[in-house]
Amino acid sequence: MSNSRFPPKPNAWPGVQAGFARCKAAYQSGDYPQAEALLLDIIAFAPEEARAWAWLGQVRQKLGHSGADQAFARARALLEQQRKRDKASLPLARLLWQQGDQAKALKMLQWLVQAGELKQDEAVAYQQQWEEQFK
Repeated sequence: MSNSRFPPKPNAWPGVQAGFARCKAAYQSGDYPQAEALLLDIIAFAPEEARAWAWLGQVRQKLGHSGADQAFARARALLEQQRKRDKASLPLARLLWQQGDQAKALKMLQWLVQAGELKQDEAVAYQQQWEEQFK
């Protein structure tokens, strides 16, 4: 049974992570048109991927395209939506860290700092505590 929520993927579709790896390689080699094409492929199949929109903004700036600001704005909007959906909390951040998802835990700590629920030095202290506690 097909899931109509997602567009069909072509046979050669490498996936989001592999697409990002290819994009990074193209970007680092200075092949910005190729990086842009790869990002557009990612966005076509994962339009809610904020990281792709942010990279697209950066690539379009390098290319001198006028669409850079729109891509950055889309990334910001998606991140705001994600923050509201995820309902950042200190207990959830701790649990994420404990389960090995340190990157998401750190993002959540930063969201709590930005929301004024934590001070930056408190966030750093929690990170250090969790590093020791969950070695």
